[in-house]
Amino acid sequence: MLVPHLIKPFLRQMLRSRLYVFDLLTEAKRIGYRLKRRKVIDAYLSAHSCRKLQIGGGKTSIPGWLNSDLYPVSSSTIFLDAIEPFPFDENSFDYIHSEHMIEHISFHQGGGMLRECFRVLKPGGTLRISTPDLAVYLDLFSEPRNNSQNNFIDWVSSQWLSKQGILEPRPSHVLNLAMHAWGHLFIYDKKTLESALLQAGFTAAKSYSCGESEDVHLTGLETHGVFIGNTDMNEFESLTIEACKPCT
Repeated sequence: MLVPHLIKPFLRQMLRSRLYVFDLLTEAKRIGYRLKRRKVIDAYLSAHSCRKLQIGGGKTSIPGWLNSDLYPVSSSTIFLDAIEPFPFDENSFDYIHSEHMIEHISFHQGGGMLRECFRVLKPGGTLRISTPDLAVYLDLFSEPRNNSQNNFIDWVSSQWLSKQGILEPRPSHVLNLAMHAWGHLFIYDKKTLESALLQAGFTAAKSYSCGESEDVHLTGLETHGVFIGNTDMNEFESLTIEACKPCT
């Protein structure tokens, strides 16, 4: 029988052991994913002359695209950890799309991801990224707020904050939710994301509304609004930028 002063160390050890087993099982799954994805990648690249990669698609599989995610949910979606080197040769893709994913990794990891996107894009290829806009959240502290800002605060409060017992809607609560909830690690504003894209080698960064683009291959891609159940609020909070890899 364990004496009282040994109970807490015992429980901590048990927890560490379970986490260790979980880590082993997770890594075993990832090894399996890595072994299986080569066949899917080769089949996609051989079947498509216009090659398009979606990073962090979750359950959203875009027809005609090579869909990837950290936790693939179907055999047609490959495993891709965006903070690791991508399993593709240089100049492999014409387009890359990533929606509400880059905020889930650190700023430095995001820079690495952008450099990998640049590497695997063909010259003249385009990267499209959509992510929460820090400037939108900071503007919520302005007075007086407009109707769109008030509607956003009320919506976030009713959807998430009130369930945590936070009943008085405040911009500070909304900002902290965006910064710390859902595994978010870094929230970009437009200038910071553009600077990161330029440092990765991209040029001609341009902002768009969700679903809109001058390139037919990049229109109608964003689905995060459907996922959260409110396309208007997603449009309000999102920063969407396209950037190109120079042809020379």
